[in-house]
Amino acid sequence: MALAAARKIAGAALDAHGPARINAAIEAAMDSLRHQPRLLVKVAPETINAVKPHIDDMCAEHAYVGAVLLRAQAGLRKGEVVIDWSDGVVSSSPQETEARISALVEAALAAPETH
Repeated sequence: MALAAARKIAGAALDAHGPARINAAIEAAMDSLRHQPRLLVKVAPETINAVKPHIDDMCAEHAYVGAVLLRAQAGLRKGEVVIDWSDGVVSSSPQETEARISALVEAALAAPETH
């Protein structure tokens, strides 16, 4: 029952905070990949309008104006982001986050009780 509740809470949190997670991932990429001339960012179509203004602001702050291409990609869930550059790609998906949360809950439930 705890795992089912955790999955439900995690899914709701990811849906509610998806744009913030996407923006944080893109800002981290801008900081880490400064030497890259261009970043291609793919998000769910229903998320693009929520993240675009913040991404534009970050581009101005990080000297990336015109260097971040934002694209809607069918099949991506709200809160999912794929960041592609010339040397690689990184993605963050709600499924991965849900799996990590489930693993943490299972580990906590399996731990011996301490008093």
